[in-house]
Amino acid sequence: MNSPDRLHNESGLGEQLALLPELEIVPIAPRRGTLADALLGMLAHGDRLTHPVFEDRTGSWRLAAFAFELAALGWPVSVTRIAAPTPERPDRSIALYWLTAKGREQAAEARGCE
Repeated sequence: MNSPDRLHNESGLGEQLALLPELEIVPIAPRRGTLADALLGMLAHGDRLTHPVFEDRTGSWRLAAFAFELAALGWPVSVTRIAAPTPERPDRSIALYWLTAKGREQAAEARGCE
């Protein structure tokens, strides 16, 4: 009797999938003059941004929304949590956003920079 695992192995599907080339995702640039575009510019220069820094630079409270927009457009936005304690919340953390080295190269190219 053939089990599903045996059929899968005999079909070679597992090996075939391993041979597929890694797809290159080409991100789409946000519309010029938008806050998503401004964020991409900051990240392209290697900035690592938190909400307070983004708010100081742009006056916007929506860093997470624009980072999500860039990610939806294919940009490799990385995020991690960092400690940001307050007297009321000693365990508080906030998000820190940045682009990978490849993402910075793609952003510089998309924005016409070197």
